[in-house]
Amino acid sequence: MTAKLFTYYANKGAIGIEMEAATLYCNAYIAGENALAVCTVSDSIVTGESLPSAERKSGFRTMMELALDIA
Repeated sequence: MTAKLFTYYANKGAIGIEMEAATLYCNAYIAGENALAVCTVSDSIVTGESLPSAERKSGFRTMMELALDIA
C-alpha cells in the first residue's frame, strides 16, 4: 500500500490492512461454504513498529491453536 493510499484510508478511520480474508470469503461464497478469518496484528504501518520474528512465531502459533480448538 502506498503512503498516499494509506493516508486516504487512515483519514476515513481505517486502522489496519488485511490482505487475505477477502479472497477466503469470496471463495467460500462461490463454493457455498462458510468461512471465518482470525486476524492478528504484527506490524504497525503508522508507527513502523513490528514484532520480532520469534515473538511473531510463538504468538501466531497460539492464535492458530486457539482457532483450531474453537473450530
